Amino acid sequence: MTASSPPAGSTTLRDQLIADHHDLERVIRQLLVGFDKGIPEDLVVSWNRFETTLVRHMSVEERFVLPHFERAHATVAMEIRADHVEFRQRLAEMRSDLRLHFGRLPSARRFLGRLEAHSAREDRVLYSWLSSHRGGIDGDALLRALDRPAPSIRLRATSDGES
Repeated sequence: MTASSPPAGSTTLRDQLIADHHDLERVIRQLLVGFDKGIPEDLVVSWNRFETTLVRHMSVEERFVLPHFERAHATVAMEIRADHVEFRQRLAEMRSDLRLHFGRLPSARRFLGRLEAHSAREDRVLYSWLSSHRGGIDGDALLRALDRPAPSIRLRATSDGES
């Protein structure tokens, strides 16, 4: 998740999903600042942005990418989906803790570390696969669902000649 953002104007769907991971990293940094400051209003604003961004990102992967990926890599896709279920459960627990002012930085750091490891795996496995097996994925709909402007997407041909 630490690679530089893709150049504007010529990107792949993989680049856009990685850029979305970068956006999540920025939101995570803001969230950690909110935990450090301990100002409930700042924390709630940062948390809401983080949760909304993360849930949207996972939903996009589940809707547009994983159904195609799991045809070739069922076990890995199942593990990614299981992570997403775990993350949603943890988000609900942490949201409840924050409402009760029990949000704690160590717990947040553990969760965010787990999320970062998951994102790195997606970058390495899922998104690498996406760069060469795009067939059947509606790139425009994926970008709209990510709420990202549609740049001039560079599509790589798949093994069966699709682009």
